[in-house]
Amino acid sequence: AELLDIFLSQCDVNHFRLTDTAHDTARRLFETMWGRRDHNFGNARQVRNLFEDTVTRQAVRISQLPNMDSSDLVTIEAADLPVLEGGADTGDDLGKVMEDLAALPGQSEAKRDFRQLHDLAAVARERKSQGLPPPDVPHALAFMGNPGTGKRAMAALLVRLYALFGLRSGSKVVEMDAAAMMADLPGKGAAMMAQALAQAQGGLLYLDNFHQLLRRAQPSDYGFEAVDALLRALSSANPPLVVVAGQETALRTLWPTHPACSARFARRLCFADLAARDLLELFRRRCEAHQLRLSAEAEEKAARALVSMQEAGGNAANAERLFRQVVSRQENRCLALGAGGGLGVLEAADIP
Repeated sequence: AELLDIFLSQCDVNHFRLTDTAHDTARRLFETMWGRRDHNFGNARQVRNLFEDTVTRQAVRISQLPNMDSSDLVTIEAADLPVLEGGADTGDDLGKVMEDLAALPGQSEAKRDFRQLHDLAAVARERKSQGLPPPDVPHALAFMGNPGTGKRAMAALLVRLYALFGLRSGSKVVEMDAAAMMADLPGKGAAMMAQALAQAQGGLLYLDNFHQLLRRAQPSDYGFEAVDALLRALSSANPPLVVVAGQETALRTLWPTHPACSARFARRLCFADLAARDLLELFRRRCEAHQLRLSAEAEEKAARALVSMQEAGGNAANAERLFRQVVSRQENRCLALGAGGGLGVLEAADIP
């Protein structure tokens, strides 16, 4: 923290401003530097050298901008911060984002659409670097599917992707329940939407249960004010990044009754219910994270239990529910047997 404070002070004295992504990158960079320090390490000297290197890299970057303005001269992006020798991790990168995408269970169709967004953002950055008009990159998207299918997780990956391509200044996600914006007083719904958009500035606003808001968004209802405020913000010169999420069947039914909203959220990603094998993989990860080893019999029984649970719906919540049940049963079994040493193994008897 001390190194970062010195660096930020240097930036402030020299009238530089860090983007949110650059701030996070700088924090990770100095954490790495501190972890590698030796008896020759000098706090002020190291920070001064890194600051000078950053300013040099920033000058080179902005010299290549086709339309540089005064704000560019004082803005430090994550790309301006140097990479330490030895492969230090200075923050997020596209490889990590795509690895995290691949690690999400199931959703082959949504993942394909995400990769298309990646390619579009890459083309936009390349054309902009060459002084050419970039293609429009979607800033209003609808994620449609049942709860527990990974919509929120992919939204978090999307804002990381956009931040890395320079389309957002940070990667924060502000999550709101759209159903809560069904106001009971005039002006309240619009105010709530404006506040949510302000909180998500530079990042992504994730509006869950959007289908519930649309059901009430009629011109005679106050819920219409929240949707209208959202559409006006998305029509501005500097639109926010917004993902609305809801049940696919409900949204497909409601889009025709809200043509303006349907047109604005034309980019839609569909999330299928998870297969039992996907739930089993989530269950295994939870076990590994808690250093619990599944016996062969326990894994077979868990797979059968998840198939039965998924028939009633629930998706990822089923894997979490089963894990909690299993841990509780295992603890009780070991306590009854007085076998504290067996707490690292899950047996078939622990699976309900």
